[in-house]
Amino acid sequence: MLQGEKSGVISARTDHYLISANRHGLQALSPGVLEHAILISPAPSRSNLAAKYYPLLKRCIDILGALLGLILAMPVMILVAIAIKLDSPGPVLFRQNRIGKNRRYHSNGHLKECRRFDLKGKPFTIYKFRTMRTDADPYAVSPGDNSDPRLTRTGRIIRPLCLDELPQFFNVLKGDMSLVGPRPEMPFIVQRYNSIESLRLLAKPGITGLWQLHGSRKKHIHENLEYDLHYIQNCCLWMDLKIMLKTIWFVFKTKNI
Repeated sequence: MLQGEKSGVISARTDHYLISANRHGLQALSPGVLEHAILISPAPSRSNLAAKYYPLLKRCIDILGALLGLILAMPVMILVAIAIKLDSPGPVLFRQNRIGKNRRYHSNGHLKECRRFDLKGKPFTIYKFRTMRTDADPYAVSPGDNSDPRLTRTGRIIRPLCLDELPQFFNVLKGDMSLVGPRPEMPFIVQRYNSIESLRLLAKPGITGLWQLHGSRKKHIHENLEYDLHYIQNCCLWMDLKIMLKTIWFVFKTKNI
């Protein structure tokens, strides 16, 4: 792509992002930062000491939170597993390849210059309770509502309650995911990311995040980009805690697919 064409694309996507961020009341990244999107690092407004220990504390909270979540949710998970086996033939768990945090992103906030145009995250296997028939394409567009014929009877019950996401606590324990972060995308979608969309890979993917609480569930994950960029720029333990608490409230008060 010629330099002028590249600048035009970045400018257009920057304008779209700024408009979306303002619409949702988010603190937008500056246009200058977005124009150099590949090289930016998270720039939270917290002290250097807090920033230094944030990854370690976040990992400790992830481990403790995942263990506590598994202990509390185990009776429900057993009941869901039994219901899935009785409802339809096939495995209890649904496994799918997803893309996680960029392997070339370093804790000091910089990408290797030689690979700055090749942002590829770490592949991993995500776990969910199976909610669709075994003959359904695992990489097709997700069901938009409970009338989708691919859904099983059990799937129509557990998807709106987000119970199908509970096995992802194991992903958190393995270190592939965090409790809070951008949702992981499928490989063929990540392959089409541009430089700005690739910024989602700067953070470890999470079970919940700002998009789940505020974004449009009718859009693809990467189309709610402003939420992920806002989180990456401002992430801190207090924000993580608020997102986790709001997620619990969200699950109990709302039924969303």
